[in-house]
Amino acid sequence: MSLITFDMELCSKCGACASECPVKIIEMAKGGPVVVAERASTCILCGHCVCVCPVSALTHEEFSPEECPMAGEAPSEQEAERIIRRRRSIRSYKKKPVEREAVERLIHIARYGPTASNAQSVGWIVVANREGVTEVSDIVISWMRKLVRWRHPASKKPYDMKLFIMAYEAGMDVICREAPALVFNYTPKASPMGLTDSAIAMTSLDIAAPSLGLGTCWAGFVMAAASHHKPLVRHLGVPAGNVLTGAMMVGYPKFGYLRMPGRKEPNIVWK
Repeated sequence: MSLITFDMELCSKCGACASECPVKIIEMAKGGPVVVAERASTCILCGHCVCVCPVSALTHEEFSPEECPMAGEAPSEQEAERIIRRRRSIRSYKKKPVEREAVERLIHIARYGPTASNAQSVGWIVVANREGVTEVSDIVISWMRKLVRWRHPASKKPYDMKLFIMAYEAGMDVICREAPALVFNYTPKASPMGLTDSAIAMTSLDIAAPSLGLGTCWAGFVMAAASHHKPLVRHLGVPAGNVLTGAMMVGYPKFGYLRMPGRKEPNIVWK
């Protein structure tokens, strides 16, 4: 089978497939769309050509119309705003463990987020038990202790790390908030867009979490430590050649939020 085939009896010759192909593998000829042979090897397997065809006349060797579910109507403006506004950073969790199937489902959803050139190179690491989360918190606190001991400027600004260390030693997990699970992602060091791809993937997981009854919170101190403290990266087993790019607390919220707070008006510069 060739890379892309066209059913010319169905094809309406609208040109959508040629227009939407990111790498211009398809172009319009007199008789309809054709594949540009010398560009075929540059296909990024995004599936745009199959999904944009209004009459299902195009089949890619990796995607048939039957394998691509119908997208349905876009959410309304009100629905989209509600999804974003109701999302909360959860810092109090039930002691209930997070099922492996639930985390797998979240990652399954998050993988559909866009990546540069459809690279899909974001990898995941899951710490799925409270003991493992505590080990991560311990390592982050050890990093903070070093910074304080060295009188590093980062130990005072923007946060006074002495206060976090004191709270932790008093029994308060101010690093991972006693979350029952942590989800990390990573990308190849050589990927110029890896950080952006990971941020999109983790944000997708974050927004999807409430659909499974889960709450999340970005683990900022964990990521700060991961950027400068090699013991944490080694502990998590980040594959060689990759860099840790995101960390998220995950668990069942102890409390529910009934209202959605406001936010400052955005600063917009029009050009």
